[in-house]
Amino acid sequence: MIDDELLTRELAVAVDIQSICDFFKSPLGLRIKANPDMVMREVPFSLGIPERAFFSIEMTRLITSPG
Repeated sequence: MIDDELLTRELAVAVDIQSICDFFKSPLGLRIKANPDMVMREVPFSLGIPERAFFSIEMTRLITSPG
């Protein structure tokens, strides 16, 4: 992955390879390996939460008010 420039050398050193191996030996890891066509990466989604759940009333007014 370093050669393909997907990871820097610093990041590669930080990867816990044993944990990754252990995961793929687990029941979930085995299911993933057995059914790779069922694995969905980066699936787009939408979360219907009102903006007031994230912003204050004042911030919402500033964002949504015209002009």
